[in-house]
Amino acid sequence: MLNSRPLPSVDSIHKRFPLPLDLKIKIQESRKGFQQFSSYHKALFIGPCSIHDLSKDLILGEKIANLQKEYPEFFFLYRCHLEKPRSNHHWRGFLMDPDLDGSFNLEKGIELSRKFMMKLVSMGLNLSYEFIDPFLTPYVEDLVTVGMIGARTVYSQTHRQLAATLAMPVIFKNGIDGRLDGAIDAINLNQKGMQTPRMGPHGPELVFGKNVETHLMLRGGVEGPNFHLVERGYEILRSRGLESKIFVDCAHQNSYKDCLMQKKLFQDLLLQEASGIQGLMAECHLEEGNQPFSTKPKGGLSITDPCIDFASLERCLLHYRSHHLVSQGEYS
Repeated sequence: MLNSRPLPSVDSIHKRFPLPLDLKIKIQESRKGFQQFSSYHKALFIGPCSIHDLSKDLILGEKIANLQKEYPEFFFLYRCHLEKPRSNHHWRGFLMDPDLDGSFNLEKGIELSRKFMMKLVSMGLNLSYEFIDPFLTPYVEDLVTVGMIGARTVYSQTHRQLAATLAMPVIFKNGIDGRLDGAIDAINLNQKGMQTPRMGPHGPELVFGKNVETHLMLRGGVEGPNFHLVERGYEILRSRGLESKIFVDCAHQNSYKDCLMQKKLFQDLLLQEASGIQGLMAECHLEEGNQPFSTKPKGGLSITDPCIDFASLERCLLHYRSHHLVSQGEYS
């Protein structure tokens, strides 16, 4: 049985919710800035496992924007992940199902998501976004600084092709098996380029896609953490002639989805300046942990994977700052 209804065109959505010129320039500059690692210590991807309560998620955005001012040595990105890859759950993220009830009011999701993302960008935030459904990408891609291809889709030819068409840096996570080959194959294909169909603003089109700004993120696998494979990852990349950076996801299997382990790993890796790790990801919300999924969940507390609380994240950064000042001799 197939029930269908037409969706608004990408062009009509962009006309109704246009990206102001100043924000467009800011996003373009942030994409370039992400590639220029000489001016900061690490990129930090901070934010909820998933977006579900826009008012509370904006409050978190304000707090992260303040961190960006307080710690200019880091390049902060807000995890604005509005789509979710589903293995065994019906909810596919706020963009697809903003009412969390299986009604899939996609029109509402698209409109609210664009408004929400523009508010975050207007705060001065850079956004990361995991692209799940290629048909939805054109509705939001102009608002994203760094794209992600996740562990469940990194082997997908469709998602590798999608990444090649995105005018932004893209990070491939290793697959859920913990192996690096899938993500590195994806990087290789993107940096060489390929012909691919895609959904454009006026409908399907055929393009040649090439994305040299593609990178690797280690997120662990079914057998446990793999953040210790940074050096091995660079060896493989160099052997294939690839110029890429390596990041570490402190959540997921690198910390067994345990908040205490995630906090410790984030704090420990933050101090490792000579490790080759170019940035860290932490799943963080206003409150620690998560809650059972429901149609009326509490805001500020994850409804998907458990997150560390923002206060703990602040303490990790304060620990970094105090350690850094001591190592520089400023307390001597």
